[in-house]
Amino acid sequence: MNVTSPEAFKKWWGLSLLPLLVAVMCSGRMVTADDDQRSGDRDLGRRSKVEGRRGENRSRVSDDLDEECRRRKSGLVRAIVCFTDSDINVRRFADSYDGKVRRLLPLIDGAVIDLPGNKVERMAASNRVYSVHRDRSVNPTADSPTGGSFGSFPDDYDTEAVGANQIWANTGHRGTGVGVAVLDTGIHPSPEFNTYGGTQSRIRGWFDVVNGLPQPYDDHGHGTHVAGIVAGSGNLSTDGLHTGTEYGSITGTAPDADIIAVKVLNAAGGGAVSNVIEGIGWCVQNRFALNIRVLNLSLGHIPQESYVTDPLCRAVRAATSAGIVVVASAGNKGKDANGVIRYGGINSPGIEPSVITVGAANTYRTISRWDDTVTSFSSRGPTYIDHLPKPDVLAPGNKIASLRVPGSPLDNAMPQNRLSVDGVNEDYFVLSGSSMATPQVAGVAALLVQARPTLNPNTIKLALTYTSENLYAQAQTLSPGMSVITQGTGLLNAIGAYELVSCFNLNAPLGANWLDGTPYYSNVINGDYVNWSQSVLFGTRRYQGSGVIERRHSALADQALWGDQALWGDQALWGDQALWGDQALWGDQALWGDCGIGADQALWGDQALWGDQALWGDQALWGDQALWGD
Repeated sequence: MNVTSPEAFKKWWGLSLLPLLVAVMCSGRMVTADDDQRSGDRDLGRRSKVEGRRGENRSRVSDDLDEECRRRKSGLVRAIVCFTDSDINVRRFADSYDGKVRRLLPLIDGAVIDLPGNKVERMAASNRVYSVHRDRSVNPTADSPTGGSFGSFPDDYDTEAVGANQIWANTGHRGTGVGVAVLDTGIHPSPEFNTYGGTQSRIRGWFDVVNGLPQPYDDHGHGTHVAGIVAGSGNLSTDGLHTGTEYGSITGTAPDADIIAVKVLNAAGGGAVSNVIEGIGWCVQNRFALNIRVLNLSLGHIPQESYVTDPLCRAVRAATSAGIVVVASAGNKGKDANGVIRYGGINSPGIEPSVITVGAANTYRTISRWDDTVTSFSSRGPTYIDHLPKPDVLAPGNKIASLRVPGSPLDNAMPQNRLSVDGVNEDYFVLSGSSMATPQVAGVAALLVQARPTLNPNTIKLALTYTSENLYAQAQTLSPGMSVITQGTGLLNAIGAYELVSCFNLNAPLGANWLDGTPYYSNVINGDYVNWSQSVLFGTRRYQGSGVIERRHSALADQALWGDQALWGDQALWGDQALWGDQALWGDQALWGDCGIGADQALWGDQALWGDQALWGDQALWGDQALWGD
């Protein structure tokens, strides 16, 4: 196929959105493990199939697990098994295939099971099994910036660049009482997580999936840095630079929010998908007790399958359906080690339509937005396999200051990144990555929740993307034009999103006009006018214009799953904004002919680029000053 032809692209990629997963209901008759064994014997010799992307049949065994089984044969493999119902006796079922249950994952009706490689296909053939996946590795999406020692730093600027400080000053909303769950390497108790000027801790919840310890700690450093970007109070940076204000020089975007720290990554910064799923499940279970309204995932893995069946995507989809705003990092695979821009590098779970996927912007450490651009390392879309436009939005992610964990592996690996505000104490640390951009969006989401407590995740996503600002700066020589698959809908605009949700009548019925006020479709940040993108990415389409927000559409209902194309109903309401017809998107620097994505498997199948385990597993990555710094 001539994939450089626009017509061929439309045929190849398609415009219809994937149907969302419908769980298979088991029959009324009780099915025993023996029945499953006999069923497996009958089906052995042919690959079991399950309904997947675009409705086609696909193997119930993920490709990466199937490959591992072929290598290991009789050796044990660790698999995530998803069942067709939640009533199965998992341990009895696993025993019948010589498997050992490691943990249950009720959020996705699944379990982690160690199985002989030659029994995986047989288990997958059971009518009680929906799908079987490898328990993949996940890692943080942060790295050290270039630029030498940071010694002293007058301000971090990012909260002001996105207008979060204007919400604090104009409304008094600082995230008070809103729980933000940070699933990461843990959290180091610090005065930054106390109320501003006080001693009361805002670390309201703690769950250690990795080691099961009862008290908060961070034996790596990444999680504390991320949590500080969400909700650092500024207690350690009260240096007088902001005289008359109630915050320090370095703060989070929601400096009064509660933090719920969930340790899912180990001291080396790595972990398993099943850790993250268990952590998400714990958050869903405790969402009311801890008022968990936002979940931050500054981590991810290279996708191996459609978002429809990916276990981590299924978990975040369940969390969104439970009323939690899920914010996930796009990843740092926007360029290779030689500095060449790459496309299609969005991490899982950022490939999931229902989450807010965040790419990294470079503010050049200025409050002004006119010079802001996309960092070269920020992962570009479209998503692998499903070909959806991502990221959704950008936030500052280059040279971001936040909390340091003294003596942690991250701290010891990059002493040059230590930062002092008072010239004496090095309380802070500077990192770059979509890991740093993601918690800024999570913090702003918490501000919106405090302002309008009944907001649901879909409406918050709409507000954050619709009010974002398209970036046009030409400083980014590696990505002129900055199309939708490079910047999403644009740069985060906190005060704009706040003004928009203030106009919504949240009691309006679906289909009705719900604007109580008239939005200006622009606002001012630090004296500069910010024009809203007035667009939202939904499935394979971009919807744009005032019509997007005039009605409370069914896509914004509490239980609607973002990405279901049918939810938008009459296309005439929005106008024909087909993504594929938007020349501003697909005309970006001869994208398809230049980067090999037209070969379908070439981008992710290139082992030198994405399959190299040294990229994720080698801790030397963190010290590579040339790789991600912009």
